[in-house]
Amino acid sequence: MKQKGYSVLIFLLSIVIFLGCNGTPGSEGAVPSSLPDTTITSSQDWAPDIDPESRSRLPLKRREDLDEEGKKVYDFLVDPEAQTLAGLTGPRGFYLYSPKAGQHLSQANTYLRFESGLDPQVRELAILVIAREMQSQFEWTMHEPVAREVGLEPAAIEVVRDNKSPQNLTERNALIIRFGRELVREPKLSSETFSQVAQAFGEEELVTLTLLMGNYMRTALLLRAVDMQLPVDREPLLPMGE
Repeated sequence: MKQKGYSVLIFLLSIVIFLGCNGTPGSEGAVPSSLPDTTITSSQDWAPDIDPESRSRLPLKRREDLDEEGKKVYDFLVDPEAQTLAGLTGPRGFYLYSPKAGQHLSQANTYLRFESGLDPQVRELAILVIAREMQSQFEWTMHEPVAREVGLEPAAIEVVRDNKSPQNLTERNALIIRFGRELVREPKLSSETFSQVAQAFGEEELVTLTLLMGNYMRTALLLRAVDMQLPVDREPLLPMGE
């Protein structure tokens, strides 16, 4: 009987240890119930042709595999002072497949974003409009936080994201949204919209704004071609297929 009692005690202790190691409610390994339910994309959801390092259909270029001109462009693109949201695991990484074009495009992107004089809120709203029209999850998810940081009104972000009418927004934000949507959706920009944008921003800024939008359309096409995936720790912020 004494030996049988010891066996029962050992069995019960084993159960306690097993439950403790598996993080049952109340144990130290338990996940707090307050954690949000996210929809972060897992690498397991990627298509078979996605390279796990680049998160795209193209592998990352190595500096040692480039010619001398390519090495110079590589060094230019990885400059620690470069203002980039994703580094080489984003659009800049693909520039190394066409180094000459890549360097010029990178310089143009830097100028349009940071040196052209565009108001940061105008800039980020324009980028979001194009990301939404092109259904570019990568562009949207990278730039929505930036838009919020520079103070873009949340209502404007919601209108663009959910494809709503901008009629209740500030006149400036509503005009940018109408301008971007019309450029993408219509075969011709109306004289009325052109006149309104030119009057509100000036002819020079109208051209700069258009170039910025075109720049992000080009980037969206490149990201679409290589099926660029988000980092696995980033939650997609743009509802797709709507």
